[in-house]
Amino acid sequence: MAIEKLTAVDGQLSVSDQVHHNLESFIWVFAYTVMRRIMAETRLDPASTSHIHEWFEECFCSLSISTILSNRAARIPLQLPVAIDNDILPQPIKDFFAQLSQMVQYNQSADDYEELAKKGRRVVVLVQRLTHQFLIESVDFTISELQALET
Repeated sequence: MAIEKLTAVDGQLSVSDQVHHNLESFIWVFAYTVMRRIMAETRLDPASTSHIHEWFEECFCSLSISTILSNRAARIPLQLPVAIDNDILPQPIKDFFAQLSQMVQYNQSADDYEELAKKGRRVVVLVQRLTHQFLIESVDFTISELQALET
């Protein structure tokens, strides 16, 4: 769930569904999926495996909305908790995670600026909401980088 939606739920507020909410939700599902895959990896040492499991529990298994919200606001689910070799998680996926983290950060900034504008403040918006096109271009680029690794 998108940070803006979680904030609304946490504050028992209503927020209308927006395209950027769905796109941000995709980012969190992607992070969850990649981390589940890494948790099943047998080539990691026991200490790293344990750390990854603890990190995963904190990021994705909390029943507290405020904990989930603070982790996502800090983009913790998009930050690898330990160094992972490229043969386990290819560099293009690591780079994609970094780019997704920036997308979430910029989307949060857009929310903050929008809120200030609603209060009557003049704001200069230097960030852009998540769009399908922006995300698709990033996915396509990552796929092309992965394909290049295979050749």
